[in-house]
Amino acid sequence: MIHLRRAKSDDSHIYTLIEEQLLPYTKESNPHVKWNMVICKKRLAKGITWVIDTEQSKFVGFIHVLPKYQDVNVDLLAVRPKYQGNGYGKQLLYKAHHYALENGYGHVYVYVDRRNKGAQKFYKREGYASIGYDKETDTYLYKRKMKNIM
Repeated sequence: MIHLRRAKSDDSHIYTLIEEQLLPYTKESNPHVKWNMVICKKRLAKGITWVIDTEQSKFVGFIHVLPKYQDVNVDLLAVRPKYQGNGYGKQLLYKAHHYALENGYGHVYVYVDRRNKGAQKFYKREGYASIGYDKETDTYLYKRKMKNIM
């Protein structure tokens, strides 16, 4: 079940998942990056976060998006390792796509770490095209057009 983030019950799970699944990639290209719960909460407050749980209400993963101008940026997306490969990430991404369509946004963008080959394959399968590389952050920028896709 997908629901909007509930800070009290979800933030500790989101923080842990970011630390375990996303920060290791970030720290390889930027070892001095600062991350703590305060920074996490501030970042999540700037956009929209959806959380996905199992039918037994166990936290599975989340997606955090930032609407900007005419587009939506996927800021963070992570699924607990034991649930990966079961369509949870796709459900979260589709939630972001529906949000973009419903609100008239033209594209969805996401930066993916160069070393995160699994994420690169995931976004390509979901119709994203790599449109650039950011040397400073060591990430590829992926884009998907939202008009008439669903």
